[in-house]
Amino acid sequence: MKIIVPVIKLPNSTFAVAQSFQDASHACVYDHASASFEWEKMNEFIKNPGNITLELKLKGIYDVLCLQMPFLALKFFTESNISVHKAISIDVEQNIQFLLNNKLSLFINQNLMAADGCAGLCSSCSDCD
Repeated sequence: MKIIVPVIKLPNSTFAVAQSFQDASHACVYDHASASFEWEKMNEFIKNPGNITLELKLKGIYDVLCLQMPFLALKFFTESNISVHKAISIDVEQNIQFLLNNKLSLFINQNLMAADGCAGLCSSCSDCD
């Protein structure tokens, strides 16, 4: 299992879970098989943001861990069979351990729609402006 976490680099040179991919400066990839972390600048890790799910799958990544996910982005990930898990703090390693122990929830389209007041139509979504 490989997990990608969009992260931001803090002033003390540590990393924290970013709100979303859009806010991330770096990507953290955790490989459960080797128990290893890989840290890379987001723009070097994801070469074509318009095709992010294909790039992730080619790298063997089927799990995303983040604090927020816009409705349309979540739809894109879930339709591509990539699971999006809701982080509960900004601590990268803690959230990965929670995920590995099945203690994190998946983002679900219906929950996001209700929380955001989304009617399921792009014309009702501020993300589309």
